[in-house]
Amino acid sequence: MADQTSDYLIKFCSAQTADKILSTRTLRWSAPHHFEDPLELTYQSKLNFSSSELLKTLVKRSLNLIFQFEQPTGNSKVIHAINRWREEERFDEQEEAEEVLTELLSQVVTARKPTLEKLLNNWKSYALRTRICCFSERVDNLVAWQRYADAHTGVAFKFRAGENTTLGIAKKILYQDDRPEITTLTEQVLEIMLGRVPKYAEEFPKKFLSKPKPFAAEAELRCFRLLANSPDIILDSKEFGTTDIGFQENDIKEVFLGAEMNPNVKLKLIQKIRKINRQIKIYEAHMSPQKFQLDFVDTKKITSQKQESKTKESTPNTAQQPS
Repeated sequence: MADQTSDYLIKFCSAQTADKILSTRTLRWSAPHHFEDPLELTYQSKLNFSSSELLKTLVKRSLNLIFQFEQPTGNSKVIHAINRWREEERFDEQEEAEEVLTELLSQVVTARKPTLEKLLNNWKSYALRTRICCFSERVDNLVAWQRYADAHTGVAFKFRAGENTTLGIAKKILYQDDRPEITTLTEQVLEIMLGRVPKYAEEFPKKFLSKPKPFAAEAELRCFRLLANSPDIILDSKEFGTTDIGFQENDIKEVFLGAEMNPNVKLKLIQKIRKINRQIKIYEAHMSPQKFQLDFVDTKKITSQKQESKTKESTPNTAQQPS
């Protein structure tokens, strides 16, 4: 998966969440199950195949290898047995070979169960300890403003990111047709048949970097944290799976206020931002009258224009009136 290409990440949120971010100077990082997305893997996810499906696929694959022209390669017990049977020309008919293979491979599948149970336990531990914070790379993302910034009434924070920053390096989401799986039926067949040993733990992070193609307009990036093992996991706790992680005041580079934000809410947020760090640039979003796009105007410029307007209104007209 590709890393971020910018030194900054955009965090879209509601005005209420923005107020909390500013008040606590923290961002909420969540375990995948808090996304409440049925398309995401979580600690509760299971394998997408049964023992009977694994056995059926192994038998079919083995039959193909026994009766194919080329010599099978691999260093597993199954491959060694298949090559021995080929040399001995033990089977004339597929039905006879299928009966023997089903009996033999049933034992292999049964012996495989502890390995799969261990894999599921490792996955559960990883998914429970993983914390994710979601971002976008562009502040003018209309989809993100609609979905994650409360229909343009919310806020977009521009955070510093990359090496030696609080957020670290973000990973880009890959938008594709195939859903991620803890392990696939194909992976298990190859491991049994060819003796391949996948490094499952190294692949775990990638499982959270896939989303459906129709969501591609979000252009999402994710930052990851892995918590230490904890014996105090309370799975039925509503708050379990969320961790508020602090950031430095200079981590916020700019703040963008939604085009449909309530003026009173906007004023309070501006005041709070300036109390934190007056170096943070604040912009107001405005809907373009001609195009599906947003224009951003510096609040200092808006304030200056309002002051000039008030000055003109309050200045008496001393020009001589016609008689």
